[in-house]
Amino acid sequence: MSIFSRIFHRKKKIEPQKMIQDFEIGRYTLIQQIKGKAEELKKAGYDVLEINPIVVSVGKADEQSPFGIMISTDSNTFNEFHKYIDAGKYGRNEINIFTIGEYAFLMAVAMDEERKKAIIYPSAFRRHRLSDIQKDTTLYIYIVDVEAQKYTLIYIPNIKWGEPRKIEEMKISKGGEEPPPTLYR
Repeated sequence: MSIFSRIFHRKKKIEPQKMIQDFEIGRYTLIQQIKGKAEELKKAGYDVLEINPIVVSVGKADEQSPFGIMISTDSNTFNEFHKYIDAGKYGRNEINIFTIGEYAFLMAVAMDEERKKAIIYPSAFRRHRLSDIQKDTTLYIYIVDVEAQKYTLIYIPNIKWGEPRKIEEMKISKGGEEPPPTLYR
């Protein structure tokens, strides 16, 4: 490999502190969007389940399964999720995607207008994985019970992917307040 190809094809180095800061700001923004959407749905009379993930990743459950978002939860959330799934037919869906730095944040909302039930799926992953998720017009979400080591595959069909909203710099609205702490600090 020549020295010119090393210089001109080198990827830009990303500062770890900047990555952590971008993730924290994105996580805080996603939490605020989830709270806002949940309040809006509750005012409209919906019974809302917000899935709070332990870990979010992307990939396949096995070789034959589709590529999707894996949301790992505890057994209580997994069982509560199945009660909601069994109680309705979720035909109306909303997808909200935005990016900050190297991360993409996604909020999917599945709603049953007849029975007034809604499920909110939050997720965050590296931005370069967004193209893998957007390959198809269907969004695949794995809800994983980490305690019992089982999963359920949910799919949201007929998605018209647009360009995600890009947030360059964002200040937290409450007078420079920092986002809530996480394990990443």
